[in-house]
Amino acid sequence: GEVLLDKVANVRTVVNKVGEIATEFRTYELEVLGGDPSTRVELREQDCVFRFDVRDVYWNSRLQSEHARLSATIPRDARVADCTCGVGPFSIPLSKRGVACYANDLNPKAIDFLRENARLNKCTLQISEPSCARSFLRQITEWRPTHCIYNLPATGIELLDVFRDYDGAAPIVHCYCFGKSRNDTDAMSDVHARCVNAVGASLPTPDKLLPSPAARDAATIAENGFAVRWVRNVSPNKDMYCASFRAPSSRKRARTE
Repeated sequence: GEVLLDKVANVRTVVNKVGEIATEFRTYELEVLGGDPSTRVELREQDCVFRFDVRDVYWNSRLQSEHARLSATIPRDARVADCTCGVGPFSIPLSKRGVACYANDLNPKAIDFLRENARLNKCTLQISEPSCARSFLRQITEWRPTHCIYNLPATGIELLDVFRDYDGAAPIVHCYCFGKSRNDTDAMSDVHARCVNAVGASLPTPDKLLPSPAARDAATIAENGFAVRWVRNVSPNKDMYCASFRAPSSRKRARTE
């Protein structure tokens, strides 16, 4: 820790990650090896300022490009439900751009930092009290979200079961998830099957696994189809994907039945 503090000019604190992510808030233990014991940070992403404590919330700077890619596909007149928002890597830049956003997270500390970040960036952003993504989405059906973002790859697909009895108009869903590293066809089929199982309804079959930069292509396909996009490699046997599709709704099912 002292060597890094001495050799790297902009380092204030050196920490070591202890163990794996093992909490529902995706946080992990840190030990301070040297420098200032405070683990509060400030950083810039997409021309926005973010402040938070890395002990209390999840953040991964390796996803900076992905945050920007997906955000760029959301139209200005959209109404975005950021269902698992964290400290706002999607909702803060989107709302600063003028997109209507309603943000929610289960972690109370993430919501506290989100409010602070909204003030810092002078965003007009609606923020829910900490709650489960399922109850959040059911409570805002009259707000009529056109897009829903699930930035919780460990369990995001499981939360899509809310669309089994969802009473709102069918929004476009962008859901991040983890999957095993495998050939493209198997990886794509696995993500699609898990989404179908979660929503309890048939969904269009994807044609091919899209590469990471193809976020706009995925957003276009999602209007009437189903897109699976590879995002990044997490570990030798684990990859991150994004599934984009129009969710089913109980209103639509009632008309077809």
